[in-house]
Amino acid sequence: MTAREDLRRQAEADGIEFFFAMFVDMHGKPCAKLVPAESFDLLMDGGAGFAGFAAGSMGQTPSDPDMIAVPDPSSYLRVPWQPELAVLQCDIHVDGQPWRFTPRVILKNQLARLEERGLTYKVGVEAEYFLVSRQPDGGVRVADPLDTASSPCYDVKALTRMYPHLVRVSNPWVAAVLAALLTTWVTFVPCFVFVFVGAPYVERLRGNRALSSALTGITASVVGVIANLAIFFAIHTLFRDVTSASWGPVHLQLPVLTTLKPVSLAIALTAATLLFRLKWSVLRTLGACALLGLAAGVVAGLAG
Repeated sequence: MTAREDLRRQAEADGIEFFFAMFVDMHGKPCAKLVPAESFDLLMDGGAGFAGFAAGSMGQTPSDPDMIAVPDPSSYLRVPWQPELAVLQCDIHVDGQPWRFTPRVILKNQLARLEERGLTYKVGVEAEYFLVSRQPDGGVRVADPLDTASSPCYDVKALTRMYPHLVRVSNPWVAAVLAALLTTWVTFVPCFVFVFVGAPYVERLRGNRALSSALTGITASVVGVIANLAIFFAIHTLFRDVTSASWGPVHLQLPVLTTLKPVSLAIALTAATLLFRLKWSVLRTLGACALLGLAAGVVAGLAG
């Protein structure tokens, strides 16, 4: 099935009635046309036309040909607060060619250049928000009634007034719990679902001689991945600093031995003793080591 047909099925299943054929101009301003779902084929075949000069800073004059926004099916996003509406990000074309002043096209070209050099572009999100309070009439206003300065950013007085809120949202324990929950959800939950749902079917394949070699190879690959992760986490847990070494296509991270962390080493040795000598269960050992780590952190914080 093509990406186009997958998109059609998904939109029908979601009850989509309209699409935003969207792009951004050179200054990041979102631009879009509202396209009825009944015109899905017209949108996918011919794109959505825009007068480039009217849309914004796109390197066009009034005499230039129209820009055609070609949807990317993989960018499909249902608008949460408008469930019958979906957004499709588009690549701008002019006269059948990608338009060089389109931010999305520029990004794709740069990513391709990075890939040629063996590099991967990574981005992060800096979350910013406005703190408001709900009014009795249902409206909202700025939570700080004294925030009336013409240039309030980084104002020490405003920072002082909002200190209780900032301390609460910056609490490292809150951040740690949220990070742990997120990690559990995106990592372990899918793994357990796969194991419990798929295990019976995988077990049946063990008796299939034609597939046994392939399964053995997959098992070896999984073991290798787990071993690689174990070494990676061990190095970064036991040592403060690491250094990189390369031999041709082989790239390794080696610990700086002088940066060994004694507390981490002690907890690791304790875990090994509990598991292999005293025959404790994994969960019991994890609990004990977690308490040891917590105690060590508290002591280090008090000492600092």
